Amino acid sequence: MNREYIKIAIRNLKNRSLRSSLSILGIIIGVFLVVSLVSLAQGITEGIQQQLDMIGGDLIMVMPGEGFDITSIIGGAQLKDREIEAIARARGVRTVLESPWGVESVRSEDQSKNTLLWGIDYGEGIPVLESLMGLEAEKGSLPRPGRREVVVGNLIPQDIFSDLRVGDQLTISGRRFTVSGILRSLGSRQDDLSIMMDLSDYREVTGSREGTQAAIVQIESGFNVDSVAENIRMELEEVGRRRRGEEEASYSVITADAAVDIANNIMNILQLAVLAFASIAVFVGAIGIMNSMYTAVRERTKEIGVLKAIGAKRKDISTIFLIESGIIGLIGGIIGIILGIAAAKIGEYFLIDAHPLVYIQAHISFSLIFFTLLFSFLIGCLAGFFPARQAAKKDPVEALMYE
Repeated sequence: MNREYIKIAIRNLKNRSLRSSLSILGIIIGVFLVVSLVSLAQGITEGIQQQLDMIGGDLIMVMPGEGFDITSIIGGAQLKDREIEAIARARGVRTVLESPWGVESVRSEDQSKNTLLWGIDYGEGIPVLESLMGLEAEKGSLPRPGRREVVVGNLIPQDIFSDLRVGDQLTISGRRFTVSGILRSLGSRQDDLSIMMDLSDYREVTGSREGTQAAIVQIESGFNVDSVAENIRMELEEVGRRRRGEEEASYSVITADAAVDIANNIMNILQLAVLAFASIAVFVGAIGIMNSMYTAVRERTKEIGVLKAIGAKRKDISTIFLIESGIIGLIGGIIGIILGIAAAKIGEYFLIDAHPLVYIQAHISFSLIFFTLLFSFLIGCLAGFFPARQAAKKDPVEALMYE
């Protein structure tokens, strides 16, 4: 009997294909927005989390600006030498590593590409990055100071300079450097698409005499990371008080735990906003299904009377209408998911190279697809519930006489 119900429901949907298509369209739009926006939001969250996971418990990041100031992220504001010296004076600080970055033209044989360069003091920095951030060469070896060597990210040989090998030469601002190694993946695309070079070489090829967008601080053993962070803030505030005739600067002193909390709060708010926006579209689609089903009930009053006259019960009538509305929701969900995945991937493709430091990757999980599909089916059934109940309550005699 249930199979017959499905056949009747599909036949009825075909008979009013235009109205059914418009009802399906409403669900498609809602599901499309849910899948595309949520997958991109989850991708941003994971990308930030991967970056924060690199900050070890004994490391502190210091950047100019309040919180995650976008100007510091894309290379605007910088810490100057006086701020670096103030950080180094703070009680509990063991090592301060300047970590400037910038985009420069890099040539490999006949290929020339704009590539992200990352400067770090090889002598002090590499041991810290090895022990606390998991820096490791997958091929070749980590570079040595004073030898004009660079180490490239894991994706450089794949996405930037095809077939780049250990020992090859790279030309940056007219100066030649030897590729000493290819790094193991650092967990984020922007890091895997960067070239690390000695700080002195970085200053030389970029022409920057001082300044860094971020400083990596290693604390002394036995010190509490939050206490050291507070000491750094106090030293930086003292530098700010000594300035005359300059606008007072602000700084972000970020521990691993604090960074995770801030990022999670921001991403949670973003995902809630995305879900709220997409849910409105789904709700509008559900109203469209309900309107379509109410109209179908009026148009098929005589058919309902015939079904009841030959023995169909209220439950049978309501089941047929619920199946119809559920099919509308299911079809809309399937098409919306396909379009949402395509849109998320297209968005990832166009945004991936927007800026080397701003990386967005769509994260499309099985759970997102499954629950979105289930949700669209249930929304369809729910939207058809009241029209189905109205159809089931019709008196068979009156229904047969309906014109």
